[in-house]
Amino acid sequence: MDDLISFLNKIIFNVNGFDFSVIDTILLGFAISFALWQIIFHYYYFLKIYRFKSKVPDPEFCPPVSIVICAKNEKENLRENLSAILEQDYPDFEVVVVNDASWDGTDEILKYYEEKYPHLKIVEVREDIKRIDGKKFPLTMGIKAAKNELLLLSDADCKPVSNDWIRWMIAPYENEKIELVLGYSPYQNGFGLLNLFIRAETSLTAMLYFSFALARKPYMGVGRNLSYKRSLFFKHKGFASHHHIPAGDDDLFVRDAATAYNTAVVLHPNARILTKPKNKVAKWVKQKRRHLFVGKFYNPNIKRSLSAFSFSHFFFWTFIFCLLALSNHHWLTLGIIGAKWILQWPVVFLAFKKLGYRLLALFMPLLDIAYIAYALFSALVLFFSKKPKW
Repeated sequence: MDDLISFLNKIIFNVNGFDFSVIDTILLGFAISFALWQIIFHYYYFLKIYRFKSKVPDPEFCPPVSIVICAKNEKENLRENLSAILEQDYPDFEVVVVNDASWDGTDEILKYYEEKYPHLKIVEVREDIKRIDGKKFPLTMGIKAAKNELLLLSDADCKPVSNDWIRWMIAPYENEKIELVLGYSPYQNGFGLLNLFIRAETSLTAMLYFSFALARKPYMGVGRNLSYKRSLFFKHKGFASHHHIPAGDDDLFVRDAATAYNTAVVLHPNARILTKPKNKVAKWVKQKRRHLFVGKFYNPNIKRSLSAFSFSHFFFWTFIFCLLALSNHHWLTLGIIGAKWILQWPVVFLAFKKLGYRLLALFMPLLDIAYIAYALFSALVLFFSKKPKW
């Protein structure tokens, strides 16, 4: 191999006074090709987020809504967040909280709220019921107990940013063809590199699934802020097709039920649900392993598109590092990196701005490099991991 590289380096092309070996030419060609693919992807998909405008709620459109929340040992989170959901400015809604065999005093908090708010309904799930780990069974119990056709899902550790959350998330149902609505749930701002990376990674994930949905290729949603019709849930027999997988109550249901024409997106700031990110690397890794494992079961076409995006990024940097190690044209290599960042930055900034994280765009060079490690981690999880524990 060393002899081959040495031989190829002896073949020189002269372009405008600059000497390029065969190795230089090959590495530059691949680096530029992958950079162009990334740039085209950004402009084709991510600009859709900036251009998109959420459906403005009609004050006269107020169909009854059932909000369903699963809670397992969520005493403190319920104390902190539940009242913000129960006190939404909406004329006709119920809140169904499923107490999933909690033992931390969750039942006491729920009884307190039940006395104060008549539109709160509590569903108890006992520990001795045989079932697979995860949210799917308690969530199914909550949906069965819900009385309304329009369902709005969230988690106990989540809080709406406004009293109009329900109105914005329900507005797309004015179109009778809409059966499923994807909402946005960013993480709260915090300090430290872990918080920065979690928010950036979550924003990138949101940019991907929202832009694909706007391109009429919906493939996932986030259960912290997701809505669909109760009839759609039973039409697809709930989570029957993936009941054996602990995670995926959101992603895999969207995979089965979402189509190009029955799915809407809501990105208005008043429709957001905030949640706290993990504060320990180990906890975040455990959470991401579950999410990435579910990615194995996405539609094959979606998996190919997402893999192409990640691989193009990974191989761009692979060839850039090879150029820095094997070529003498370091300024040209740095110029390719700079050109890629300059061309991508406006799109990233506009998309992050729409998602409420415009300051994150300032860290794009740092995050672009850090994403290499995340891509490797994702690939290892997707190809080698066993079913993760809940």
